[in-house]
Amino acid sequence: MRLKSIVTFATVAILAGCGHEPTAATRSGGKPRLTLSSTIAGPTYVPNGVACTWTAYPTGGTAPYEYDWIGGNAFSATNQQSYTAEASSSNGTISIAIAVTVTDALGSSVTVQKRVTSLPGGSC
Repeated sequence: MRLKSIVTFATVAILAGCGHEPTAATRSGGKPRLTLSSTIAGPTYVPNGVACTWTAYPTGGTAPYEYDWIGGNAFSATNQQSYTAEASSSNGTISIAIAVTVTDALGSSVTVQKRVTSLPGGSC
């Protein structure tokens, strides 16, 4: 009987060490963990030479959140819920994707993107 207990313990330890995790994620108190998701708010059409702002709005997961932005022209920003950038295109119209990866306090992350088109003239 004692041998069976040792084998069961060893199996659980080996599975846990190999990345096998329970499928039902829970947080302290046994409550189900909310799925992390996010949206990006901000303009879809951006005038050349005008600074515009996009903001990530995470829901679910566990606060606090971290933010990593990346997009066209190699811009990036870290740990800012909002990102402000100036679009510039020497040849008129350009379309890029901006993206943000939001990571919650427990390490869950989600990446969302928005297609943005730079146009001559106008305002945000």
